[in-house]
Amino acid sequence: MRLKGASTTAILAALNEENAVKCKPPLPWPEVAAIATSVGRYAPGSLARTDTGNAERLVGRHGHDLKHVYGLGWFVWAGTHWQRDETGAVERRAKDTVRSIHEEAARVADDAERKELAKWAVASESAGRLRAMISLARSEPGVTALVYV
Repeated sequence: MRLKGASTTAILAALNEENAVKCKPPLPWPEVAAIATSVGRYAPGSLARTDTGNAERLVGRHGHDLKHVYGLGWFVWAGTHWQRDETGAVERRAKDTVRSIHEEAARVADDAERKELAKWAVASESAGRLRAMISLARSEPGVTALVYV
C-alpha cells in the first residue's frame, strides 16, 4: 500500500480490518499501530534496491496473506484460516513482487533512477535473490507469528 502512496492512517485502517478478520486472536492494537507506523516511515516508492528492500516489498504487497512461524515455516491465508504453505504460494508471491518492481520503475520520474530500478527488477528475478527476499521477509513486522502451546 505504501508503494502506491497510501498514508499511514489508511494503512492502519486496512491493517486493523485484516487483523480483526484474519488473526485469531487479533494482534493487540499497539502492535498493529507499530506496524503501520513502521511502514509509513518510508516515502512512497522509496524502498531500497537490496534484498531487504525486496523483502519489504513482498510484505507490503502480500504480508496480509502471509505468516511465518520459526520452526514450522510459512503459512498463507486460505480465506477462512491459515494453512501451511505446501504448494509454493510464498514463492509465487515473491515472483509477483519482483514483477511489480517493473511497475514501480515506470512511476519514477528521473530517467537514470528509473533505469537503475528496472535493472534491479531484472536482477531480482534470479533464484538467489528470490530466496533472499523470502528469507528476509520472515522477520518483518506483522509476518512473524507465534504459536502458543
